[in-house]
Amino acid sequence: MMRKMLGWGMILLLSSGCFPHSGQFSPDHPPKADPPGSLESSLFTREELDKLFSPERVIAQALPSPSAAELATGELLYGGPAPSINEECNDDFQLEVFPKEHTKGNAEFDIPIVVNAKVEQFVQYFQTTVKSQFANWLARSEKYIPLMKNLLKEAGLPEDLVYLALIESGFNPYAYSRSKAMGPWQFIYRTGMRYGLKVNWWVDERRDPEKSTVAAAKYLKDLYDMFECWYLAAAGYNAGEGKIAKAVKRYRTEDFWELTKYSYLKQETKNYVPQMIAAALVAKDPEKYGFGGIEYQEPLCYDKVRVPEATDLALVAKACEVST
Repeated sequence: MMRKMLGWGMILLLSSGCFPHSGQFSPDHPPKADPPGSLESSLFTREELDKLFSPERVIAQALPSPSAAELATGELLYGGPAPSINEECNDDFQLEVFPKEHTKGNAEFDIPIVVNAKVEQFVQYFQTTVKSQFANWLARSEKYIPLMKNLLKEAGLPEDLVYLALIESGFNPYAYSRSKAMGPWQFIYRTGMRYGLKVNWWVDERRDPEKSTVAAAKYLKDLYDMFECWYLAAAGYNAGEGKIAKAVKRYRTEDFWELTKYSYLKQETKNYVPQMIAAALVAKDPEKYGFGGIEYQEPLCYDKVRVPEATDLALVAKACEVST
């Protein structure tokens, strides 16, 4: 009898770890209303990326963010021996750099531009499969690009980093991902708070095009200070600085394209930099890539006015001559 009771006890103990725990309200993670439309931030479904590139399905691995001390020193602590440098991945990626005149055309860039087979695949994808959606993103881009470029410039960063927001959200302030990333720069809750974005029951500043851009600039600057390479900084923006730092240490290379030859980085991160380059190429010279006649939205223009606390929004709307 005792043996049976012990047996059932072990089964219940082991099985309890297999069921997800229900979320609970806490001051650090207040409940937030779903954004209108429940929009997804990802520009491509996993099935589309699998069809376009490798059929390999990769499961994202969550890694803890480094501490402030680790960020300051650039030292990240990870356990376990480093794998052999000869560890190869199953991807069929082949780096092919096209002639210099093919990379720039008439546009000028302040971020490195390399056009290879992967970049060309994304350019073609924008031109065909998602052409109508990409045209909408381009039309919306002019509403935010002037403001965002100015904020990036003020922070001493390349203005063309603005195209990260294009591939993150299509410049949609209400873009919302399955991982609960929000806004034009797709900040998750913890990273947004880390870079000064207020997120609570009443307001989500990740949606604010100005404040989120300031936060993104701070994050990108930290990433560049860590890696001294805009490709690795962009990859870190997607995967997290810890993931990229570990990849650099693991394979003993600071070349992003070299890192894509190995299996450690997930496919989404490997595609992130070529996707950014392709988006910048098309956005800077849309007619060259078949996007003529885009009706761009007017640039965002506004004033800031401080109002008394607890002012009714209906009164604010009336003063602005807009709907509530």
